[in-house]
Amino acid sequence: MPRLSVDSRITSSRNAAQRGKANCAISLACAKVCVNRAYKAASDRGKRSLSSDRGPKPLLRCTSIVRHFHDPADIITLDEAARHRRRVVMTSDDGVEFLLDLPEARLLRHGDGLLLEDGRIIVVQAAPEKLCEVRGGDARHLLSLAWQLGNRHLPAQILDDRILIRRDPVIAAMLLGLGATVQDVEAPFDPEGGAYGNTHHFHPPRHNH
Repeated sequence: MPRLSVDSRITSSRNAAQRGKANCAISLACAKVCVNRAYKAASDRGKRSLSSDRGPKPLLRCTSIVRHFHDPADIITLDEAARHRRRVVMTSDDGVEFLLDLPEARLLRHGDGLLLEDGRIIVVQAAPEKLCEVRGGDARHLLSLAWQLGNRHLPAQILDDRILIRRDPVIAAMLLGLGATVQDVEAPFDPEGGAYGNTHHFHPPRHNH
């Protein structure tokens, strides 16, 4: 085996030292990466824990309905069944989440304004539904048809020249048998509130003694 000269041995020693320094630098860089990852993981756990301790952000509440307003913040589109509520979490068409919290259950009418506690108003829009449009031969005939529907306790929206009810082939056949004109339509449904509804309020006469 050939003997290395003094210069060769010095060069070899320098190269080994440089490789050692490079390896140390790489090890140090890897250690820093590991430390940074561990620190970030601990920080993320702390943030999640802090967020959990604080709990979810409370929902905005709506405790009153208004009819006269300007510039509503958003719209909420609901069918008739979804509009009969007292206390429920709702989400507007553009994603505003709030808690409807009324004193008593009521039917939210098309055009009602839901007043949020931050002052914004979400306006109610009745969604189109599958309905039957009922027409009579004259006003008296239409009144008779309305009585028949009321006698069966069916939700009905009574208009000047027609009545809207939920689509029902059995009821439609009955009305046709009574001489009505019945046609399937899709339209918003806003039925009458009834004697004990939230739209019409009857106050009996007071008697003075």
